Order: sequence, then structure tokens, then C-alpha cells
Amino acid sequence: MSRYPKRIRRCRPTYTIQLDSEDEEYDDDWRPAMEVGTDQATKAKYEIESSISNAKLTTQDPNPSGIKRTRGRRKKKKEEEKPFRFMDLPGELRNKIYKHLLCQPGDSPVFIGEVWSTELCRKRVVFGETNDMRLRAYKAYLSDTFNNFAILRTCKEVSAEAKSIMYGQKFSFYQVEALQSFLLRLSPATMALLRHVDITGYINAVSWKFLPAIFSLLRPATNLDYLNVADIQDFKHNTAKRILEHPPNAATMTVEEWDALLAQQVAREVYSHMYPYLQAAIQEKGAANVMKTLHVFGDLFERGPRRSSLGLAYGGFLSLRSPNPVVLRATESPARGSVIRAAVGEELARLVANDVL
Repeated sequence: MSRYPKRIRRCRPTYTIQLDSEDEEYDDDWRPAMEVGTDQATKAKYEIESSISNAKLTTQDPNPSGIKRTRGRRKKKKEEEKPFRFMDLPGELRNKIYKHLLCQPGDSPVFIGEVWSTELCRKRVVFGETNDMRLRAYKAYLSDTFNNFAILRTCKEVSAEAKSIMYGQKFSFYQVEALQSFLLRLSPATMALLRHVDITGYINAVSWKFLPAIFSLLRPATNLDYLNVADIQDFKHNTAKRILEHPPNAATMTVEEWDALLAQQVAREVYSHMYPYLQAAIQEKGAANVMKTLHVFGDLFERGPRRSSLGLAYGGFLSLRSPNPVVLRATESPARGSVIRAAVGEELARLVANDVL
């Protein structure tokens, strides 16, 4: 038990005073009464005081009861922030943004294919165009290169614009099989956006058999500005080599006749491998424009054949005996190369017309 008794805490009484805030109605027409018998000066003074009092009444607080009413501070309305509309930017700026996010830096191509090295073999999309697959060759590149494809998922309009930039860059394939796997994942509308396709690797004897099937996948890509297939003109068919080695009237053949025969066999060789794509492209753009796109002939027309004691060498694997000394000693010129190129285009157009009909 505690030594001292507990103190009882008594609550202090609270008193509530109710204020009567109801006042009598305010009379705007009230005037102080004038005493009877006042003179004119007093009346004038009264009118002046009355007008002053009326002016004060009009400017006083509209709360006549005199009770102070607390008012909260009025918050200033924030100015509505206008959203940034990406599509309001000029098209040139949008294209620069798309290129920065989706394309390789500079003018370097997207390299796709299987490449080997002494240390490691990888099958993947390779950054850059070098054939060195070791990681240390790409450390400097990967440190400052980032592609962000999230912009393709924003809306359909942005996706359509960005895809034309992304698929319009350069694509380099080391094998035709890499091109096949790449095209199988694209829709025809997306393939129509391709502008630059380069097959840089050697086509082996097995892959040659599947070239028509692979180029049939490329039929929707009729808007190509550049198409290169390395060594496709190297005459894999024995028919072309047999005709060029034993031409009719070989002893009396002129240079013009030899060039026409060469253009015919080159066109037939290229057409035998690429006819599905050439049919679609020539029908849409014409043979002359397709010849500007095709870079499958290497420097066959510009540089001409390599001459030796055995004869003429076209491409990497075709060595022919010259039909006669006149053809062997004929000099190459840009005009002669242009004539051969035009003859190849005419022969391709004729082959397409015969197949379509």
C-alpha cells in the first residue's frame, strides 16, 4: 500500500458559449434623422456626412455581425503542363532518333552469320563487320553501343516509321543459310522495307542447290537498292563453260560477238539461281533498274578477264581458252563493260518474259 493517498484528478470544467451570429437585416436606405428647424447650412452639412457614410458602408466588410470568419488560403491553380508529343517533332528529327536507337553507329552493317576463329566459334548476330570473333575485339565497341528497341512497342504509327529506318540499314550475311533464317522470320510487308543485302561468304557446292528456294523468300523485297551475292557468276553449270570453251566459228569470232556470247551465258547462270526474285523485281521495276541494284557480277565488266598464256579467266573458278588471238588481245574499257552489262540486262528480261508467259 502506498504511503501517500492517491490524488484524484479532477477534470477542469469547460464552458461552451454559443454566439448568436444572426443579426438584423442590414438597411441600405437608413439615414440619420434631422432635427426639426435646422437651417440650410446644417442640411448641407448633413447631406455631405450622409454621402460619406454611404461610401464607407459600401466599402466595409460584407459581414455586418463583426464575427471573424477564418478563411483558408486560396491555392494558386497550377498551370496545366502540356504533354510532350513526340509525333509533333519534324520528320527529320524523328528519323535521327530512330537511327540513334535502332541502327549501328556510323555506316557499319549488321553482320549476321556463323564465323569461326582460332579460339571460339559462335553462331549469332555479330556486332560490326570484322571477322574476328574474340571478345576483346568487341569490348571497345560494346562499351559505347546500345540499341533500344522499346520504341517499337509504343504505338503503331511510331513502329511503322521506326521499322523503315531499322530495316533500311545495311545487312551483311556470311552465308546464304543465314539469309534464309533471317527472311523466314519476316513478313512480306517487313521484307519490302529492306534496302541493302550483301552475301559476302563463299557459297559451297551444297548451298548452290538451295539458292532458288532462298531467293524465292526474297520476292517481296523488290525495293532493294543493293543486292550482292559473291561469286554467283562463277559458272557452276557445265553447260555455260562448254559453250564458252567451244563457241561456233571460234576462229573468225569478233570481239563484239564474244562479248554478246559472254553476256548471254552470264545472264543465264545468274538467272538459274535467282530467277524467283528476278521475276518479281524485273516485272515491277524493269531490267534496267534491276541491273543497277544487282552487284552479283563483281568487277567482271569493269576489270575484264585475267589473261594468261592459257587463255581468259572470268571470276574465281572459270578459266577458258581464248577463241582466237584477236579476242585474247582485246583491251578492256568502260564503254565495252557498259555494253556487256546492258546485254546481260536484256537477256534477263527475255528470260523472265519467256518464263512468265
